[in-house]
Formats: sequence, structure tokens, C-alpha cells
Amino acid sequence: SNDHIGVNHNETLVMSSNNVSFEAWVKVAGFNNYQGILTKGYGGSGSWGMHIRNDYSLWFDVAGTQCNRNNQVLQTGTWQYTAGVYNGSIAKVMLQGLQVGTDCAIVRTINSTDQLRIGRMPTYGTLNGLIDEVRISNTARSASWIAASYKSGIDAFVNYTTEESKYTDDAWLISNVFDAGVYADWG
Repeated sequence: SNDHIGVNHNETLVMSSNNVSFEAWVKVAGFNNYQGILTKGYGGSGSWGMHIRNDYSLWFDVAGTQCNRNNQVLQTGTWQYTAGVYNGSIAKVMLQGLQVGTDCAIVRTINSTDQLRIGRMPTYGTLNGLIDEVRISNTARSASWIAASYKSGIDAFVNYTTEESKYTDDAWLISNVFDAGVYADWG
């Protein structure tokens, strides 16, 4: 369908510090064209957003420069956590709480006065699927923040077993949140 949300421009949506993070859970039903997840303009000066291309790959757009270093593809019919982070010089594409590919060096200003669109990409089309829990921040979130957001979304913080069996008298805590085998360098 053509369902999407449009939010008229507001000064609170201008990322004056050139820092932005956005996150959304996406369940794609199918692929047919470029599909917007979250966009503020597209391909032009000051724009930013996350979209899916017709080859199922997840892309982050910063002022007309596209970022996806390994063409990570999305799956249909399953909820997936997507995120984009930009700190004024480096853009990162995130999927399931982990960075996809390598950093994209982009030095642009993100100050679009276009409408914010959730579930639609200007010129191309609407998302064929569902979006939930959209979050936009005017700060570049850390890899740990993104990982924790993903883990909390899949209930990794929740454990329905006996709590006393997890903790001993010597004050050790076992964490299900962070994977010590994953390294993320945010410069």
C-alpha cells in the first residue's frame, strides 16, 4: 500500500551539530523498487535517511552520498533492527545491532527543510512492509548504544529463569547484552 507518515519541517529536525542517529525496526514484505525507511529529503543538499534498494540492500544517505560498504541484504518476513549513525565526518550503517561493512567518510551538512517521511522515499516509493519503534537523535550514538538498543528490542535483557542461580556470593554478574567477541572502533 501507500501508507506512510509525513511530518512537516520543524526546526527540531535540523541537525545543526551535524550529528544524527536513527533507528527503526523493519519487517519487509517484498522488494520491488527503492523503499524508504526514514528520510528527510533525498539525494540533495542537507538530506539524510535510510532506505532499501531493489537488490534488498540497506543504504544510508547523507546529503546525496550513499553508504553501504558490503551490500548487506535484508530478509523478508522477519523483524530486523536498522540504524544509521553520522558524526559529521563518518557514516555507519547498522543491522541487528552491528555495523555493516566499513565506515563511510562523508563530510556534508545535514540541514534539510524537507518533510520527514517514515516509510517513504521521495521520488521512489513506500516501504512494502512494517516499521516500528522509530527513534531519531541529534547525537551520533555509540556502537554500544546501538547494540544495547537492539538487545533490548529482542528482550535480551529479560531472563525468565531463577535469578538467584545467575549470581554468586562473589559479586560476579553475567551479561547477555554485550558480545565480547565483537569489536567496534568509532575513531
